[in-house]
Amino acid sequence: LGTRRELAGSADSFIRSVSYDAAAFLTNVSNEIVPYNGGRFYFTAGKARRTGAELGATVRTVGGWQLRGAFTLMNAEYTTYIVDSVHYARPGHVADYSGNQVVGVPGTTLNAPLSWAPHALGGMRLQAGMQNTGGYFVNDANTVKVQGNTVFSAGVLTDRAYDIGGGIGVRGFAMVSNLTDTRFIGSAFLNPDIVGGVPVAYEPGLPRQVLLSLSFQRLK
Repeated sequence: LGTRRELAGSADSFIRSVSYDAAAFLTNVSNEIVPYNGGRFYFTAGKARRTGAELGATVRTVGGWQLRGAFTLMNAEYTTYIVDSVHYARPGHVADYSGNQVVGVPGTTLNAPLSWAPHALGGMRLQAGMQNTGGYFVNDANTVKVQGNTVFSAGVLTDRAYDIGGGIGVRGFAMVSNLTDTRFIGSAFLNPDIVGGVPVAYEPGLPRQVLLSLSFQRLK
């Protein structure tokens, strides 16, 4: 269930426009598919429920400023989940994970880029952004967790193609990702192998990096 709206500011207002979309959701899944042993195989896990809300908004102001944001809040849990595969070579033994959080699903995500494209830049845009991912569990027992992280980025990009002759235009961007060179967990194996009593789950996120992109197109 959601709503979407765009509001225009007055001619003398600092805020030129505001647009947003918001939604609330509830899904019930039978036979939730769950990866096991680091993705070696999958099985179905009874029933799961996801409830949450999403909000996205864009604010444009005088001077070419634009702030966008997207936020998701979610609770994902197994409502019915009894499994025997955690007890190898122990026939008849089971684990009840009903009420636990679904693996690999962060409770919150937030993305918020701020950009500036004044007329003097002639179609170029300066942008800085922040992306936050909340923590999540990586095993059905909810004993192994990935901590949340926040990374920043900054760069310059083009809003239009520039004529380089011969009827060809070029556009692109240059961005620095993970601007502060933060160390974080980029991904994790779900229901990972246990080696020497330690879950082999985590993969590091990328360090600071420079991304360059150019694309060419034929101009009309």
